[in-house]
Amino acid sequence: MNHNDIINNDLIDKYLLNQLTEEEENGLEEHLLFCDECMDTLEKRKAIIGIIRNELPKEINQNKFAIPKTSKKPVINFSFLLKIAATLLVLVSITWLGILLSDKNKIGKNVVSLKSENIDTITFKKEDSTIINKEFNDEYEKNTNLLAEAYKIMPEFENFIENSVRAGNLEVLSPKFNYKFKPNEIIKIRWESADFDSLNFIVFDNKANIIFEKQIDTTYLFEQKLKPGLYYWQLETTEESVFTGKFIIRN
Repeated sequence: MNHNDIINNDLIDKYLLNQLTEEEENGLEEHLLFCDECMDTLEKRKAIIGIIRNELPKEINQNKFAIPKTSKKPVINFSFLLKIAATLLVLVSITWLGILLSDKNKIGKNVVSLKSENIDTITFKKEDSTIINKEFNDEYEKNTNLLAEAYKIMPEFENFIENSVRAGNLEVLSPKFNYKFKPNEIIKIRWESADFDSLNFIVFDNKANIIFEKQIDTTYLFEQKLKPGLYYWQLETTEESVFTGKFIIRN
């Protein structure tokens, strides 16, 4: 019997279902003696049928696989056999799914465990962050206090400002009193007087430290870059101060 005919015509299944003629059975059995592939297929199909027989309830086994008295071989309902095989496949799939879900739960627990173990690390980093933030806040507060100090007024200079009316014929045109400049901004010093052709120009910080000093004419561009803060300035002769003003540098 030809190997391809056996495969193409499902003769092995028909053999197990007793659907072959005596001549076909003899030819297939002779072929099985020399064909390992077909013999392996036959053993697998037998194993499936054996599993189905063992899994079926007794009464179904008796009804579906009973040997009729009028037949020399048992008659098997092949469509029913396939349904049972499909059912077994579903059961096996469900079993494997349960195993996989169980493993997944174990993995999930391990992940939770790892996350729990990392809590200390996160907490540690948070503590570090708190320390850094505290240091930053302390530094910021310190800088803020220093900046506030830079804008504090000096009573002595404030008194000079109030007494600048005695400057007589001197008129200061710029800068305006208490004017706010940016650090890089040029400050124009301009004044007019019938009594003075030049005066000594002095700039002080709010702690009375001299920042700048120069003899100037009636117009002068002060270009020195200053830090943010309150500054006082004076125009004076060789004998006395004739004008005191102030300006502010802000970012």
